[in-house]
Amino acid sequence: KRTEASQPRLVAAAATGLVLGVCMDSAASGTLCFNAIVLMLSAALVSASSSRLFNRNLRSAVLLSFLLTLFYFVLRWLIFYAFTVSAQDNLTYLLHYAFPSVIYTNVFIFPFYFLYKKLG
Repeated sequence: KRTEASQPRLVAAAATGLVLGVCMDSAASGTLCFNAIVLMLSAALVSASSSRLFNRNLRSAVLLSFLLTLFYFVLRWLIFYAFTVSAQDNLTYLLHYAFPSVIYTNVFIFPFYFLYKKLG
């Protein structure tokens, strides 16, 4: 019964991730469907795991956000940078863009979490 109730949420999350990913891909240069696929799968994974594996609390929100943003930027680095640019450019991407983006994203999970709780 729980899976029947969560099925529409899973589909809605995947569709939302797909639409937002397509919007990101249309504004980015050189990333053919990368954001659409990764955001669709990430949204579906978060939807499925938040209702089955994790309690819906701040700790699980921060953990899921950290793991998924880290996965996103490492995957992006592997696909677009790791084997095509020099070691110095790889370190520059990781240390000046990817890891700070993971940290900034997770800092802002706190206000969004409380906003979600207040509105929901």
